[in-house]
Amino acid sequence: MYFRHGHTVGRWRTGQSRLSAHTVRRRIQNAGAGGILVLILLPLLGVVPARAAAGEISEFKTPQPVGTGPVVGSDGDLYFATFTTGTTAGTAGSGAIGRITPSGQITQFADPNPAESNIYLITLGPDHNIWFVDNGTPSQGGELGRLTPAGQITMFPIPRFGGNRVVPQALTAGRDGNLWFTAFTAVTTRTLGPSLVGQVDPATGAVTEFPTPTASAEPGGAGTGLQGGLAAGSDGNLWFTETNLPGIARVTVR
Repeated sequence: MYFRHGHTVGRWRTGQSRLSAHTVRRRIQNAGAGGILVLILLPLLGVVPARAAAGEISEFKTPQPVGTGPVVGSDGDLYFATFTTGTTAGTAGSGAIGRITPSGQITQFADPNPAESNIYLITLGPDHNIWFVDNGTPSQGGELGRLTPAGQITMFPIPRFGGNRVVPQALTAGRDGNLWFTAFTAVTTRTLGPSLVGQVDPATGAVTEFPTPTASAEPGGAGTGLQGGLAAGSDGNLWFTETNLPGIARVTVR
């Protein structure tokens, strides 16, 4: 289990602890002559007793503050979003995607638009790539990013909705092979516009936008500092929160 806090990514071992290497050797040797052969074969079979006790926490320093994540990638590593504060009030800083191996080795993949970026949503896509949202700035508009396991990043602009900038609040994969996000729109930095749900084709980055029945539903909790949820239900559709309604909504996934 992994967690994030500030400039660190932590690893928390859960469940029952394994036997120590010393204890394993003793029990195998006491089993008889055949135990020695088993002891020799254990490393070859990939069976190496863990040294850390259950509940032991390891912390790994990150170069920048951690925004969201981590999520497990198709390569078995974990990915998380980082950001820095803008140089002037009202601006975003540079963002990056971080990758950490289970052993704690960290690699950073810089946002292609470092001048005005703020990566704050990240998920594993149905195409086995990592997807994220770069919120940008009010003048720039937001973008979707795709990161391959090889480290290649491709950016896709998020179309304006009703002429307003779209601000995604949650991002996940749907059963239809597409990515989905909830969002509200920003008329100005202080005035919000209609809310929506977006569908993203992972092959092309094309976005289809659907308005929420209640225009001011604000999926994701605009103005509260809370990130709304978006999750797959047992019916195969996606369910999400609407803070301003208040309520829970469902979007049909085909």
